[in-house]
Amino acid sequence: MEVDAAFWKSEGNSKLKANDWQGAVDCYTKGIEMATAEMQTWFGTAEQAMESNPKKKLLSQLLSNRAHVYMLLERFYDASEDCAQAVGFDNQNCKAYWRGTTAALRDGRMQIAAEMLRMGLSSAWEADGGPALAELLGKHVLDWERGANKGIAAAQYNLGLAYLKGNGVKTNVNQGLSWLNRAARQQDEMARLLIEKVEADRVAAIEKKAADERAASAKFTPEQIGLWTQLANGGNVDAQFNLGLAYLHGEGVLEDRAKCEQLWRMAAAQGDQKAQDNLAHFFSQTGLEDFK
Repeated sequence: MEVDAAFWKSEGNSKLKANDWQGAVDCYTKGIEMATAEMQTWFGTAEQAMESNPKKKLLSQLLSNRAHVYMLLERFYDASEDCAQAVGFDNQNCKAYWRGTTAALRDGRMQIAAEMLRMGLSSAWEADGGPALAELLGKHVLDWERGANKGIAAAQYNLGLAYLKGNGVKTNVNQGLSWLNRAARQQDEMARLLIEKVEADRVAAIEKKAADERAASAKFTPEQIGLWTQLANGGNVDAQFNLGLAYLHGEGVLEDRAKCEQLWRMAAAQGDQKAQDNLAHFFSQTGLEDFK
């Protein structure tokens, strides 16, 4: 049987199941040493060596597994250090983020814990363990609040995110932005980017609501717009004119003067006098209310 890093991972797992914790640590350590050596001697292109060395994921798993055993042994500092290395080799390793965050909290290292969790939420949200990280965010809201009040930017970020998501606290966007702004004032880039996203989403929501309200109050109904569109595409002059008017005033559709002009030109080309007259003044100073 070939004895390689994967062998020691399997042996460590067996020791762990047998509650031989020190034996598991010893096996995982041998695997880590072997995987490190194997990774350094793996042959591939320079780009592959940086991005897809096949030993990186195995090494990350070995470090995360050893961290798990360290936590059972209450060696929380060693556990968090292993997890920090693990996510460096595989930023999709949700177990490492979860264990690293938990171990750092147990060890009283708020800065490390908060940073580990938010990096996990950012990098591994779509991975299998993403929901467990989201749960961890809400479960430790009081910890993030304590860290935030001490001025720790990563904790302020986590607390702000919890308020935005309603995770562990009642949803409060203003409160969330308040904490994110505190982090941003400390030059925290992740907080700044999240604030920009929240504000952009707010603007988009307001614009959508306004568009929906305008469409709901429009004198042209969706049924009329649908019928006119179908008839206009078939060459009906009246439908082309009416649909152009709807686009001009943004009634039943989003305002689009270019689309209005296109439809009226189609009608005018078929001899529609009203469309011809309106087109003659289309780019003049005449107010929109004059187009009827």
